[in-house]
Amino acid sequence: MSEDSTTMSTQNTITKHQAILHESLIGSFADYEQNNPVDDYTCFDWNCWPLLRIIASYQLSIHTRRESATGLRSLLERYFRDEALETPHTLVASKLYYLYNKALALRKKKELKRVLGHDTCHSVSPDAPGHEIVILTQSGRRTMLDGKFFDIYSDPIIQNFQGRNLSPMVWEQGSEKWPRHSNSAWITRQLAIELEHNGHQLQRNPPEWFLEFTHWLKCTHNHVITWDRFRRTINLLQSRSIVFKKWLDSCGTRLLISVCWYDPLVMAATLAAKRTGIATVDLQHGMQNNIHSAYTDWNHVPTEPYALIPDFFWSWGVNDAKRLITNNAAFEKYCKTFVGGNLWYNLWHEKDNLFTGLPDKAQNDTSGIGRILVTLQHGSTNFSDQLVEMIKKCPPGWFWMIRMHPATLPREREHIKDTLDALEQDNIDYEISTNTALYTLLSNCDIHITGHSTSALEALGFGVPTITATENGALAFREFIENGVMLAMKESSMISDTIKIAASIPKSKCREYSKSIFAPTADANSGIDTLLSAANIQW
Repeated sequence: MSEDSTTMSTQNTITKHQAILHESLIGSFADYEQNNPVDDYTCFDWNCWPLLRIIASYQLSIHTRRESATGLRSLLERYFRDEALETPHTLVASKLYYLYNKALALRKKKELKRVLGHDTCHSVSPDAPGHEIVILTQSGRRTMLDGKFFDIYSDPIIQNFQGRNLSPMVWEQGSEKWPRHSNSAWITRQLAIELEHNGHQLQRNPPEWFLEFTHWLKCTHNHVITWDRFRRTINLLQSRSIVFKKWLDSCGTRLLISVCWYDPLVMAATLAAKRTGIATVDLQHGMQNNIHSAYTDWNHVPTEPYALIPDFFWSWGVNDAKRLITNNAAFEKYCKTFVGGNLWYNLWHEKDNLFTGLPDKAQNDTSGIGRILVTLQHGSTNFSDQLVEMIKKCPPGWFWMIRMHPATLPREREHIKDTLDALEQDNIDYEISTNTALYTLLSNCDIHITGHSTSALEALGFGVPTITATENGALAFREFIENGVMLAMKESSMISDTIKIAASIPKSKCREYSKSIFAPTADANSGIDTLLSAANIQW
């Protein structure tokens, strides 16, 4: 077996393990909540089981990557997970972990000081009155279009609501980006200021239910969540919810639309809204299938609705809406799923030349297949290393557009750049492709390659077939692979032939299949009308 094949085999083994782990751990949590009194898992005045389940399942989903890591934090956490065993190793690790966290706290304090003094964007006030609708989004998803940063979540909704003479407020978390396409309240600074004077503390002794859960987690998955760490998360969520409630009351809000309902910060906003009787919505931003722990197997129907789970789930199309209802009895009981469409996707398809295309470098046409778009994901170091071997095995005339995920960490970004630069080939671009809107890239490519990014679904609407290069992707896109609009690559040595096969898939077939994923504008507008009516908003 060649060195390349050995490397590829190892990577496939890891990703296959992760794919199996996803399915098994989701099922195990579903079984746990059916057989244990999770309705009693309360802190303050709310049930924290959704938060505990999300945190535990997320940590387990990266378990394999953590076990193979060699960084200081990873090594300490590997020992610290076995804190119940008071061996010399674990006692030393515990002390080192304490010192590490103390150093981390000092760094965060320094970062907070920078945040408090940094407000160059002249953001609007997050508690300004006269806004019946608040949209909570993430600045990391902004993309530069015609000289301004456009938010792919909030800006299309703003345009849609402005057509109804509504004026939504945008709360934006993350780093500052300026100039923005539309005004928003950059809440990172203001929230940090108000939290300085708004602390809430739980008891230091863990409740009995937490001990029961962590015992099960240790026995079943060999994983530990400490009460001290979970308590800090709950305290922060509670404190944030108090601030958010004050802002929502001041705005006169009736509807809160958020991205990623399972983000603890978004949970805090949802909790605040529910305390005030405000309707809450999770806006679909990616896959809502059975490999995403936030969107499947929530089958235990609580006696009271979970205050951390939104009232409505906004889906791109009928298929996803049906899947959510079918796979989640708890959502079906207390939540409503509606088809609101992907407004960014619809906006792009309704207008020709909505924004400028790629710079000349990436538009150079080549013979044969031409341009190949690769969308990397956060934490995709293994895949990016695999990508190098793929590029080596393909004709030099093919142009590779490598797009890094917006959440890619600086160290990971540098690793990817160094890896690609080492090839010393002029048919690779990552700078332009990373900083260009995804839909512009999809409009200018022939083939799309990814791990399991949702961009594979959007690619279909542009008539671009996708090749998934991981086991997770093969699992996530099984339906599309079986219907002949996507392909799964099993060996890096087969990449050239796989691309040629993908190029033979008719673009019309891809576009036709996308109609089952993305609702047309008329259907989306009808769903949004229903949502606004449910929130008692007149337009």
